[in-house]
Amino acid sequence: MFGMLKENTVNQLKLLALAGCLGLWGCASMDTPNTSSAQIPKEEASFEDKSKARDKFKDGLQFLSLNMLKEAIGSIQDAARLDPHNSAYPLYIGAIHYSEGNLDAAESVFLEVLEMDSDNKDAYRKLGRLYLEQGRWSQAAHYLEEDLKRPGTPMPHTVYNWLALSYYNLKRFDEAERQWLLALDIAENADIRYNLGLAFKFNEKFDKALESFELAARMKPEFAPAHFESALLYLKKQNFTQARRHFESVVRLEATGERSDMSREYLNLISSQ
Repeated sequence: MFGMLKENTVNQLKLLALAGCLGLWGCASMDTPNTSSAQIPKEEASFEDKSKARDKFKDGLQFLSLNMLKEAIGSIQDAARLDPHNSAYPLYIGAIHYSEGNLDAAESVFLEVLEMDSDNKDAYRKLGRLYLEQGRWSQAAHYLEEDLKRPGTPMPHTVYNWLALSYYNLKRFDEAERQWLLALDIAENADIRYNLGLAFKFNEKFDKALESFELAARMKPEFAPAHFESALLYLKKQNFTQARRHFESVVRLEATGERSDMSREYLNLISSQ
């Protein structure tokens, strides 16, 4: 993941420069910082230093567009030194490290931002997502909870989904279920429906699990895992017709792999009935 910046990262930062605004929201792959909740200290940088900082930041974006990562970070660090109370600059540095897979450096920067501004939602969300990627479930849950405690979360259903995944891996299935239901109240999503089905299944709410898996499969017909889980639950109910239909979908969608192998075995068993 090191080396050349991902194209979508460069394009996002280009768009930010064109907009002339540090408060734009990015896509799911890399959030752009929102400084609306930042705590502004009494002693702010001078107007001249703020202007120089913006110029340095624009230079950083230009370096990013040329895939000159070291120079980009250097320029944005210069911007942060000129305007040290503007959390947008270190947030971008952390986001660049994150996009390049340098998670330790990203974590360090995001934690420094929270030392500057303990109410910075962006830093909480970015840390939560980083810990989620590392499988540090307790830390992920904590920081995502802190994000959601503060108003103005963009795309909150995404954060509810991340928080639910953290709870799920902590075996806090009831809490995971609640978070996924909150996410679905905001926006329907096949992946979240599937995740909710898993929570229902582990809580032995098999009818609700089947309903969720079926919905996921209808919303995304190529979603082989949803078909497979649906088939298993139909098999449990001895509804062999529906089980066959979903197992056949798995085999059609996945020519090889554990799911398709198991589906073929189950289809043979059903045929022998």
